[in-house]
Amino acid sequence: MTFKFPFRLTVTLKSIICGIFPSLKIKSFQNFFPAYSIFIWKWKEDFEDRLQQVVARKRTPYPRTRNFFYPNLVEFFFPFDYDLSVIDLHIHTHASSDGQHSPREIFEMARSIGLRVIAFADHNSVAHVEEGFRLSGEFGIEFISCMELNTFYAGMDLHLLAYFIDPQNPLLQKWLSGIHQEKLAQAKNRIAKLNELGFFFTEQDLQKYSQDRIPTGASFLNAILSRPENRQDPRLQPYTRGERSQSPYVNFYRDFLRGGKPASVPIEELSTPSAIWKIKELGGIAVLAHPSDTREEILRDLVAGGLDGLEVYTPYHNSQEREAFKRFAAQHGLLMTAGSDFHGKTVKPDVELGAVDGSHEDLVIKLKEYHQRNR
Repeated sequence: MTFKFPFRLTVTLKSIICGIFPSLKIKSFQNFFPAYSIFIWKWKEDFEDRLQQVVARKRTPYPRTRNFFYPNLVEFFFPFDYDLSVIDLHIHTHASSDGQHSPREIFEMARSIGLRVIAFADHNSVAHVEEGFRLSGEFGIEFISCMELNTFYAGMDLHLLAYFIDPQNPLLQKWLSGIHQEKLAQAKNRIAKLNELGFFFTEQDLQKYSQDRIPTGASFLNAILSRPENRQDPRLQPYTRGERSQSPYVNFYRDFLRGGKPASVPIEELSTPSAIWKIKELGGIAVLAHPSDTREEILRDLVAGGLDGLEVYTPYHNSQEREAFKRFAAQHGLLMTAGSDFHGKTVKPDVELGAVDGSHEDLVIKLKEYHQRNR
């Protein structure tokens, strides 16, 4: 947390203040009077505690302003600068079979927490991108087109974010149609493997939960649990009431369906290098999503294959991983993005919309500049 002041005090005065109050970080001198600052300093901890309570209830305690002549009154009386997230470039709508919310609901939630830039990143789908652009004008929130591709490389299931993809491009539509057919075939093979493992369910059971969308971990687990003969299976108890139950669908996917797991079925045509090439051919930017468990040698291979960036800021990374990926991105000239991978409380109850440390508006600027240079 940092203070903000209205007047451009001298460097000398700033040094004196910081010497007297070493715990303060003076970021800028705007939007309140020096006399009032003495009162703020005296009650600094009390105001911080109160505002932390506000932030706990609602992530954005005030609409920020840079206008010197018409300052926001709440910001005037509580001149703190929280480093809150204002972008979320990885959000799932119910165009993904494991997404919970409609595009309008996402925009309403985004406005309520003060997000300024968002992107829908649905699994292998751009079905809601056009609606996102329309809602962007209605809500005054910038929108960037995107989708998330499930790809495979070196035995790993890697997810690519394709930014600035044109949803109306016929070549994209043809590609996605092919992916959809491949995914349906993959689902049938996964059903067969899960049946061999002793989980009894059918393609009709899966269809009930995927509803013509590409099946995900949520679809498979719900289909399995819908059959009475599976409910007492001790292997499923961790997902219903055990240690894996906080995010059961994601954990089931990680334990059974992802690359290298018992029911994994890779799609050779969706190799990560070929998907990177295709995204770039279609005028998009290829970014590796939540790369927390991706080995460095694989990252180097992907960079050599044309990868444009890494999703550095994500709830899946701890501070050490975040710093390591920042260094890797800087060393290899990669873009950095920030996204929550929000699906909704039903699928990922521990992931909040906008749950990205820092504001990161500069990342959006760099992303757009890179896109303009490489169109």
